Amino acid sequence: MKAKNFIQLCEICAVFLISISAHASALPKMKATYHVVDSETGLPVTNAVVRKSFVLQHDWDAVRTKQTEFKVDGNGYCTVSGETMRESGGGAGAQADGHYYGSTGFPFTGENRLLSRWEPWNPTIEVRMRPIKNPVPMIQKYIEWKPVPDIGSTVGYDLEVGDWVSPHGKGKISDLILTSSSYFREGKRGSEARYTLSFSNEHDGIQVYRFSEDMRSSFKWPYEAPLDDYQPILEKFKHWDVNGTPDKTNYDERNNYIFRVRSRQLEDGTIVACYGMINGELEFIPQGKIKLSYLFNPIEGERSLEYSGKNLLKK
Repeated sequence: MKAKNFIQLCEICAVFLISISAHASALPKMKATYHVVDSETGLPVTNAVVRKSFVLQHDWDAVRTKQTEFKVDGNGYCTVSGETMRESGGGAGAQADGHYYGSTGFPFTGENRLLSRWEPWNPTIEVRMRPIKNPVPMIQKYIEWKPVPDIGSTVGYDLEVGDWVSPHGKGKISDLILTSSSYFREGKRGSEARYTLSFSNEHDGIQVYRFSEDMRSSFKWPYEAPLDDYQPILEKFKHWDVNGTPDKTNYDERNNYIFRVRSRQLEDGTIVACYGMINGELEFIPQGKIKLSYLFNPIEGERSLEYSGKNLLKK
Protein backbone atom coordinates (compact mmCIF):
# COMPACT_ATOMS: atom_id res chain seq x y z
CA MET A 1 0.00 0.00 0.00
CA LYS A 2 1.37 3.38 -0.93
CA ALA A 3 2.15 5.76 1.93
CA LYS A 4 -0.38 8.33 0.67
CA ASN A 5 -3.22 5.81 0.59
CA PHE A 6 -2.26 4.50 4.02
CA ILE A 7 -2.37 8.00 5.49
CA GLN A 8 -5.79 8.61 3.93
CA LEU A 9 -7.06 5.32 5.37
CA CYS A 10 -5.79 6.28 8.83
CA GLU A 11 -7.51 9.65 8.57
CA ILE A 12 -10.80 7.96 7.65
CA CYS A 13 -10.49 5.54 10.57
CA ALA A 14 -9.73 8.39 12.97
CA VAL A 15 -12.78 10.34 11.84
CA PHE A 16 -14.91 7.19 12.19
CA LEU A 17 -13.59 6.50 15.70
CA ILE A 18 -14.18 10.11 16.76
CA SER A 19 -17.70 9.88 15.39
CA ILE A 20 -18.34 6.63 17.27
CA SER A 21 -16.95 8.13 20.48
CA ALA A 22 -19.08 11.25 20.21
CA HIS A 23 -22.14 9.12 19.46
CA ALA A 24 -21.49 6.91 22.47
CA SER A 25 -21.08 9.86 24.85
CA ALA A 26 -24.39 11.47 23.84
CA LEU A 27 -27.60 10.42 25.55
CA PRO A 28 -30.25 8.72 23.45
CA LYS A 29 -33.08 10.93 22.23
CA MET A 30 -36.79 10.56 22.89
CA LYS A 31 -39.74 11.96 21.02
CA ALA A 32 -43.40 11.87 21.92
CA THR A 33 -46.62 13.66 21.03
CA TYR A 34 -48.90 14.49 23.96
CA HIS A 35 -52.64 14.93 23.67
CA VAL A 36 -54.15 16.76 26.65
CA VAL A 37 -57.86 16.12 27.21
CA ASP A 38 -60.55 16.72 29.82
CA SER A 39 -61.00 13.51 31.82
CA GLU A 40 -64.81 13.76 31.77
CA THR A 41 -65.65 15.06 28.30
CA GLY A 42 -62.64 13.81 26.35
CA LEU A 43 -62.39 17.22 24.70
CA PRO A 44 -58.96 18.81 24.20
CA VAL A 45 -57.66 21.19 26.87
CA THR A 46 -56.37 23.90 24.57
CA ASN A 47 -54.82 26.15 27.24
CA ALA A 48 -52.60 23.42 28.68
CA VAL A 49 -48.83 23.57 29.08
CA VAL A 50 -47.02 20.22 29.01
CA ARG A 51 -44.07 19.85 31.34
CA LYS A 52 -41.43 17.26 30.54
CA SER A 53 -38.38 16.36 32.61
CA PHE A 54 -35.29 14.98 30.85
CA VAL A 55 -32.90 13.03 33.09
CA LEU A 56 -29.32 13.95 32.19
CA GLN A 57 -27.54 12.25 35.09
CA HIS A 58 -28.68 9.67 37.60
CA ASP A 59 -25.90 8.43 39.83
CA TRP A 60 -26.15 7.08 43.35
CA ASP A 61 -25.27 10.49 44.75
CA ALA A 62 -26.60 12.88 42.11
CA VAL A 63 -29.59 13.45 39.85
CA ARG A 64 -29.52 16.15 37.19
CA THR A 65 -32.56 16.98 35.12
CA LYS A 66 -33.68 19.48 32.51
CA GLN A 67 -37.21 20.84 32.81
CA THR A 68 -39.03 21.97 29.68
CA GLU A 69 -42.46 23.39 28.89
CA PHE A 70 -44.44 23.15 25.67
CA LYS A 71 -47.75 24.87 24.83
CA VAL A 72 -50.36 22.66 23.18
CA ASP A 73 -52.01 23.65 19.91
CA GLY A 74 -55.70 24.31 19.26
CA ASN A 75 -56.41 20.58 19.32
CA GLY A 76 -54.57 19.91 22.59
CA TYR A 77 -51.44 18.41 20.97
CA CYS A 78 -47.75 19.14 21.34
CA THR A 79 -44.63 17.23 20.29
CA VAL A 80 -41.65 17.00 22.63
CA SER A 81 -38.14 15.74 21.98
CA GLY A 82 -34.78 15.77 23.72
CA GLU A 83 -31.91 13.71 25.08
CA THR A 84 -32.57 11.75 28.26
CA MET A 85 -31.70 8.71 30.31
CA ARG A 86 -34.12 5.81 30.47
CA GLU A 87 -35.37 6.79 33.95
CA SER A 88 -37.45 9.67 32.59
CA GLY A 89 -39.52 7.47 30.30
CA GLY A 90 -42.09 9.16 28.12
CA GLY A 91 -44.13 10.46 31.05
CA ALA A 92 -45.08 14.12 31.33
CA GLY A 93 -47.42 16.44 33.21
CA ALA A 94 -49.85 19.16 32.17
CA GLN A 95 -50.99 22.39 33.83
CA ALA A 96 -54.03 24.44 32.78
CA ASP A 97 -56.37 26.99 34.31
CA GLY A 98 -59.67 25.38 35.20
CA HIS A 99 -58.16 21.91 35.66
CA TYR A 100 -56.17 20.03 38.27
CA TYR A 101 -52.61 19.10 37.38
CA GLY A 102 -52.57 15.87 35.39
CA SER A 103 -49.77 13.54 34.40
CA THR A 104 -49.05 10.32 32.59
CA GLY A 105 -46.39 7.64 32.77
CA PHE A 106 -45.05 5.93 29.68
CA PRO A 107 -42.03 3.56 29.93
CA PHE A 108 -39.60 3.10 27.08
CA THR A 109 -39.62 -0.42 25.65
CA GLY A 110 -35.99 -0.34 24.55
CA GLU A 111 -33.12 1.56 22.98
CA ASN A 112 -32.33 1.72 19.28
CA ARG A 113 -28.52 1.93 19.53
CA LEU A 114 -28.04 2.37 15.81
CA LEU A 115 -30.15 5.54 15.81
CA SER A 116 -29.33 6.44 19.43
CA ARG A 117 -32.95 6.85 20.44
CA TRP A 118 -35.55 5.39 22.76
CA GLU A 119 -38.39 3.30 21.44
CA PRO A 120 -41.21 3.65 20.78
CA TRP A 121 -40.36 6.71 18.76
CA ASN A 122 -42.94 9.50 18.75
CA PRO A 123 -45.95 7.68 20.23
CA THR A 124 -49.10 9.71 20.90
CA ILE A 125 -49.66 9.77 24.67
CA GLU A 126 -52.86 11.00 26.28
CA VAL A 127 -52.76 13.21 29.37
CA ARG A 128 -56.10 13.36 31.18
CA MET A 129 -56.94 16.37 33.37
CA ARG A 130 -59.76 16.51 35.92
CA PRO A 131 -61.81 19.73 35.76
CA ILE A 132 -62.03 22.00 38.80
CA LYS A 133 -65.69 22.24 39.87
CA ASN A 134 -66.42 23.54 43.35
CA PRO A 135 -63.36 24.21 45.52
CA VAL A 136 -64.23 25.36 49.04
CA PRO A 137 -62.31 26.57 52.12
CA MET A 138 -61.76 23.93 54.80
CA ILE A 139 -60.06 23.27 58.08
CA GLN A 140 -56.66 21.76 57.27
CA LYS A 141 -54.56 20.24 60.03
CA TYR A 142 -51.61 17.90 60.31
CA ILE A 143 -50.94 16.35 63.69
CA GLU A 144 -47.53 14.71 64.08
CA TRP A 145 -47.37 12.49 67.14
CA LYS A 146 -49.59 14.51 69.45
CA PRO A 147 -49.87 13.00 72.95
CA VAL A 148 -53.25 11.40 73.68
CA PRO A 149 -54.58 12.47 77.09
CA ASP A 150 -55.79 9.83 79.52
CA ILE A 151 -54.77 6.64 77.64
CA GLY A 152 -57.09 3.77 78.40
CA SER A 153 -60.03 6.15 78.65
CA THR A 154 -62.21 7.93 76.09
CA VAL A 155 -61.41 11.43 74.83
CA GLY A 156 -63.05 13.68 72.25
CA TYR A 157 -61.44 15.69 69.47
CA ASP A 158 -62.88 18.84 67.89
CA LEU A 159 -62.04 18.91 64.17
CA GLU A 160 -62.94 22.58 63.75
CA VAL A 161 -60.90 23.84 66.69
CA GLY A 162 -58.14 21.31 66.05
CA ASP A 163 -57.77 20.23 69.67
CA TRP A 164 -58.98 17.80 72.31
CA VAL A 165 -62.24 18.74 73.99
CA SER A 166 -62.31 20.17 77.49
CA PRO A 167 -60.81 19.46 80.00
CA HIS A 168 -57.90 18.26 77.86
CA GLY A 169 -57.93 21.09 75.33
CA LYS A 170 -59.84 23.96 73.78
CA GLY A 171 -62.30 21.82 71.80
CA LYS A 172 -66.04 21.97 72.42
CA ILE A 173 -67.56 19.35 70.10
CA SER A 174 -66.49 15.69 70.17
CA ASP A 175 -66.42 15.08 66.43
CA LEU A 176 -64.04 12.13 66.89
CA ILE A 177 -64.15 9.95 69.98
CA LEU A 178 -60.91 8.07 70.60
CA THR A 179 -60.63 5.13 72.97
CA SER A 180 -57.02 3.94 73.11
CA SER A 181 -54.95 1.30 74.82
CA SER A 182 -51.27 0.44 74.61
CA TYR A 183 -48.38 -1.27 76.27
CA PHE A 184 -44.70 -0.65 75.79
CA ARG A 185 -42.53 -3.19 77.54
CA GLU A 186 -39.19 -4.89 77.07
CA GLY A 187 -39.17 -8.65 76.95
CA LYS A 188 -41.15 -11.29 75.16
CA ARG A 189 -44.33 -9.32 74.57
CA GLY A 190 -42.92 -6.54 72.45
CA SER A 191 -45.31 -3.59 72.25
CA GLU A 192 -48.77 -2.86 70.95
CA ALA A 193 -51.11 0.07 70.35
CA ARG A 194 -54.87 -0.16 69.73
CA TYR A 195 -57.64 2.37 69.32
CA THR A 196 -61.33 2.56 68.59
CA LEU A 197 -62.62 5.62 66.73
CA SER A 198 -66.31 6.38 67.19
CA PHE A 199 -68.65 9.36 66.85
CA SER A 200 -71.21 11.43 68.72
CA ASN A 201 -74.31 11.20 66.56
CA GLU A 202 -76.44 8.39 65.16
CA HIS A 203 -75.72 9.13 61.51
CA ASP A 204 -72.05 10.07 61.92
CA GLY A 205 -69.47 7.67 60.57
CA ILE A 206 -66.46 6.90 58.42
CA GLN A 207 -65.64 4.92 55.28
CA VAL A 208 -62.48 3.77 53.54
CA TYR A 209 -61.50 5.46 50.29
CA ARG A 210 -58.64 4.19 48.13
CA PHE A 211 -57.25 6.26 45.30
CA SER A 212 -57.52 4.66 41.88
CA GLU A 213 -54.20 3.31 40.63
CA ASP A 214 -55.01 4.86 37.25
CA MET A 215 -55.64 8.30 38.75
CA ARG A 216 -52.77 10.61 37.79
CA SER A 217 -54.11 13.89 39.08
CA SER A 218 -53.28 16.35 41.85
CA PHE A 219 -56.90 15.83 43.00
CA LYS A 220 -57.63 12.15 43.64
CA TRP A 221 -60.72 12.35 45.85
CA PRO A 222 -64.34 12.15 44.66
CA TYR A 223 -65.82 15.58 44.01
CA GLU A 224 -68.42 15.14 46.74
CA ALA A 225 -68.65 13.10 49.92
CA PRO A 226 -70.96 10.06 49.54
CA LEU A 227 -74.41 10.14 51.13
CA ASP A 228 -74.35 6.54 52.37
CA ASP A 229 -72.19 3.66 53.70
CA TYR A 230 -70.67 5.35 56.73
CA GLN A 231 -69.59 2.97 59.50
CA PRO A 232 -70.04 4.03 63.16
CA ILE A 233 -66.75 2.53 64.41
CA LEU A 234 -63.16 2.18 63.18
CA GLU A 235 -60.89 -0.20 65.09
CA LYS A 236 -57.13 -0.33 64.47
CA PHE A 237 -54.13 -2.04 66.04
CA LYS A 238 -50.42 -2.47 65.49
CA HIS A 239 -47.96 -4.80 67.21
CA TRP A 240 -44.17 -4.57 67.32
CA ASP A 241 -41.91 -7.51 68.17
CA VAL A 242 -39.16 -7.38 70.81
CA ASN A 243 -36.80 -5.84 68.25
CA GLY A 244 -39.21 -3.01 67.54
CA THR A 245 -40.22 -4.34 64.11
CA PRO A 246 -43.94 -4.18 63.18
CA ASP A 247 -45.19 -7.76 62.75
CA LYS A 248 -48.99 -7.55 63.05
CA THR A 249 -51.40 -4.79 62.04
CA ASN A 250 -54.66 -4.04 60.26
CA TYR A 251 -53.35 -0.70 59.00
CA ASP A 252 -53.28 -0.48 55.21
CA GLU A 253 -51.11 2.09 53.42
CA ARG A 254 -53.69 2.24 50.61
CA ASN A 255 -56.40 3.50 52.95
CA ASN A 256 -57.74 7.02 53.13
CA TYR A 257 -61.01 7.96 54.79
CA ILE A 258 -64.10 10.11 54.25
CA PHE A 259 -66.09 10.95 57.37
CA ARG A 260 -69.41 12.50 58.32
CA VAL A 261 -69.92 14.28 61.67
CA ARG A 262 -72.34 16.68 63.36
CA SER A 263 -75.17 14.90 61.58
CA ARG A 264 -78.85 15.38 62.25
CA GLN A 265 -81.97 14.06 60.56
CA LEU A 266 -84.70 16.40 59.35
CA GLU A 267 -88.42 15.65 59.59
CA ASP A 268 -88.49 14.43 55.98
CA GLY A 269 -85.71 11.94 56.71
CA THR A 270 -82.96 13.95 55.06
CA ILE A 271 -79.61 13.83 56.84
CA VAL A 272 -77.59 17.03 57.03
CA ALA A 273 -74.03 16.92 58.30
CA CYS A 274 -70.46 18.15 57.97
CA TYR A 275 -67.92 16.20 55.93
CA GLY A 276 -64.20 15.77 55.58
CA MET A 277 -61.38 13.39 54.76
CA ILE A 278 -58.34 11.83 56.37
CA ASN A 279 -55.16 11.34 54.34
CA GLY A 280 -53.80 7.89 55.10
CA GLU A 281 -54.34 6.12 58.41
CA LEU A 282 -54.84 7.72 61.79
CA GLU A 283 -51.83 6.16 63.53
CA PHE A 284 -51.37 5.47 67.25
CA ILE A 285 -48.11 4.28 68.84
CA PRO A 286 -47.38 2.67 72.23
CA GLN A 287 -45.83 5.87 73.54
CA GLY A 288 -49.38 7.23 73.57
CA LYS A 289 -49.20 9.57 70.57
CA ILE A 290 -51.21 9.93 67.35
CA LYS A 291 -50.47 11.10 63.83
CA LEU A 292 -53.33 12.47 61.76
CA SER A 293 -53.75 14.55 58.60
CA TYR A 294 -57.25 15.78 57.82
CA LEU A 295 -59.41 18.26 55.94
CA PHE A 296 -62.76 19.24 57.42
CA ASN A 297 -65.57 21.42 56.11
CA PRO A 298 -67.50 22.92 59.06
CA ILE A 299 -70.30 24.22 56.81
CA GLU A 300 -73.36 22.03 57.33
CA GLY A 301 -74.62 20.35 54.18
CA GLU A 302 -71.56 21.20 52.05
CA ARG A 303 -70.33 17.91 50.57
CA SER A 304 -67.61 19.22 48.27
CA LEU A 305 -64.22 17.57 48.85
CA GLU A 306 -62.35 20.04 46.65
CA TYR A 307 -60.08 22.08 48.88
CA SER A 308 -59.59 25.68 47.70
CA GLY A 309 -56.36 26.11 49.65
CA LYS A 310 -57.88 28.55 52.14
CA ASN A 311 -57.45 27.15 55.65
CA LEU A 312 -60.31 28.09 58.00
CA LEU A 313 -58.42 26.94 61.09
CA LYS A 314 -58.06 29.78 63.54
CA LYS A 315 -54.48 30.06 64.71
